[in-house]
Amino acid sequence: MQLNEVLDYLHSIANADNVAGMARFGIKPHNTLGIDIYTLRKIAKGFGTDHALALQVWDSGIHEARILASYIADPQRMSEAQIEQYNRWRIRYTLPFASASPLRCRRLR
Repeated sequence: MQLNEVLDYLHSIANADNVAGMARFGIKPHNTLGIDIYTLRKIAKGFGTDHALALQVWDSGIHEARILASYIADPQRMSEAQIEQYNRWRIRYTLPFASASPLRCRRLR
């Protein structure tokens, strides 16, 4: 799957009501689509590991796309700088239950 297909799909399942709810948890509505974590996990399972796509998806800057990227990236191929960038972003912008990402697990080892 190509980057534009992934982003188009994510935009097609966006939920404006969820975006408003996420703001209560400190998630900024800019570049947020309101897709719940459970849906993102299902999407990630369909991709499996696709490191190249993960890097492109991450660069989109979209909140949910970054979470998705963390699930499909290959933790063994991530540089320390990339993992640090992910962890800084995750601490600032994601909900606590997103902490099971493979990238976070690699960093904790």
